[in-house]
Amino acid sequence: MKVLCILYDDPTGELGLREFLESNGHELVVTSDKDGEGCTADKELVDADVVISQPFWPYYLTREKMESAPNLKMAITAGIGSDHVDLQAAMD
Repeated sequence: MKVLCILYDDPTGELGLREFLESNGHELVVTSDKDGEGCTADKELVDADVVISQPFWPYYLTREKMESAPNLKMAITAGIGSDHVDLQAAMD
């Protein structure tokens, strides 16, 4: 499983996920490069299973982005809100 975290600043150390995920055979990719064509987040999303974004540093998960990620199963907000995720596309 590949987990993509889009984080600006995380004093807890990648939300405390790296050791847990990697010790269980999963991959964690963390980036703050989330905007513009060819950004790291878009490139890594293609084979991600889970995306974690912060409400104050949102990664706008559009229908087009979801369709580019056939393995995507979950979009998590590390905080409050969901306005950066196309909820209808996620349900579809």
